[in-house]
Amino acid sequence: KKGRLKAVPPTGKPVGFPPENLMTKRQRFQWEEASSPLDYAEKPSRSAKKRAATALQNLAKALFDLDPITLKELDLPQDLLQALNETLTFKSHEAKRRQMQYIGRLMRDLPQKTITAIQIATGQANNLTKSS
Repeated sequence: KKGRLKAVPPTGKPVGFPPENLMTKRQRFQWEEASSPLDYAEKPSRSAKKRAATALQNLAKALFDLDPITLKELDLPQDLLQALNETLTFKSHEAKRRQMQYIGRLMRDLPQKTITAIQIATGQANNLTKSS
């Protein structure tokens, strides 16, 4: 019968557990990745990552409201300053929302001391802890 998976390979040797030929690609990948229960404890959860991303986006909105003199004092990277300046040209709400997501993405690469300085400048010193 064509197309049917067999539990025993043609060599006649027994198949190890789990039988790779009966598992989908996704199941094989999950089986190989879950080497020990400690691996899961070390990684932040998906919800924690989303909370951190949302907090950075909120910080980006607060950063957008700062005056240019304070922005220069923060010594931000050039690409982040350029993204903030581009936000001024957008008229639609959706474009501004996407730009804030992009700015939040750029802020993930900033060192913790720069994020702390931004929090202090915007008055959000207790709202965010970077998890990386």
